[in-house]
Amino acid sequence: MKDIIHKIENTKNDIEKDFALVKDKIGLTSADLDWYSNIKEDLEKEDMPVEDFSFLTGTIKTIKKYSTKNVFGTLQKINEIENLDK
Repeated sequence: MKDIIHKIENTKNDIEKDFALVKDKIGLTSADLDWYSNIKEDLEKEDMPVEDFSFLTGTIKTIKKYSTKNVFGTLQKINEIENLDK
């Protein structure tokens, strides 16, 4: 049993080291990781899977392409219209 615990602890330590190396290599900070995790949780609370975020990003790019105004101003107008229906 002690051998199994020792192997598990070694594996855990190896994984933690690998994670730290990858995190450092791509320049990801703990604050960045927390931010991404919080965004993911917020999206899931709204029943919006993270996969939908890339769709949303594409939609914003398309609006930006055809909008002569500020993209976020256009999105705000859409939101205001949407709220009128409620």
